[in-house]
Amino acid sequence: MKYSIVVHFLIAFSMLVSSVSVLFSADSEKTLSADEIVDKVISTYRELDSYEYMNFDRGYDTFTKKQQKNIGDMYSTVAERLRTAAPEVEKEPRIVEGTHLIKFKKPYLLQMKLIKSDYVPSIVYGTVVTYRPDKNPDVWWAKVRFLPSFKRSVANDDAGGFFSKNWMLPVLNLDVYRELGTMKLNGIKSFEGVKCYILDFEFNFSGDKKIEIKKPDYRRWGVPKEIEKFINDDLLRIKEIKPSSIRYWIDAERFLILKTEQFVNKKFLDMSEYREIKLNHLSKKDF
Repeated sequence: MKYSIVVHFLIAFSMLVSSVSVLFSADSEKTLSADEIVDKVISTYRELDSYEYMNFDRGYDTFTKKQQKNIGDMYSTVAERLRTAAPEVEKEPRIVEGTHLIKFKKPYLLQMKLIKSDYVPSIVYGTVVTYRPDKNPDVWWAKVRFLPSFKRSVANDDAGGFFSKNWMLPVLNLDVYRELGTMKLNGIKSFEGVKCYILDFEFNFSGDKKIEIKKPDYRRWGVPKEIEKFINDDLLRIKEIKPSSIRYWIDAERFLILKTEQFVNKKFLDMSEYREIKLNHLSKKDF
């Protein structure tokens, strides 16, 4: 009789523990809302001191003629020094790709190493471009593998979008996109073996409706005043592209942006991937 009571007690206790575990597990795996995910991405970025990643871009150059020319202009001086021709702007849309190693340390130390790009001749692969506003916010530097470094003017020499080549712009865009369009969480998928939240933004830019975009507080984001214009121009690029949708792939554990995709008229336009990520390991001497 005593044995039976003990057994029944243990069974009841185990069922209670099991129920609590299930409830706890369900609560711990509770899916966040789209707004909560965006807020976590922004707060995560603010807490970072430095980061490094391999940035892979791929897409049609239909809406990037100006950017393509700018990138060509950026390397024109390098091409002249190497006695080779600068890249020509394509007349017809084509898929273009580029791979860059990006290093960034707050407030705004930025470095980009060109690994490969369809925009420039292969002879300039390996070029390193650096911006050190803590030393001189009015210049940026370029270093080709076998040539001395040379400085360029922020105000007068086109940097081809280099100043916004970091995680800050896609993070800033999250706030812009949720104000301009409809945001929704579209499940969880795997990217390169990492569980990611899929955030979709859908837009309706039909007609002559004016697109209003609030300018961020760039001081709060550590952007030097000398390059605010360039960051803002990239932020406003949505007014030119007028995408039908944009998709974000966000690491479900670290809340880091791993991939973005843009679509125009529901057709693929371009994408960016962020791989081989390293966090909070850089110092000024790395720039």
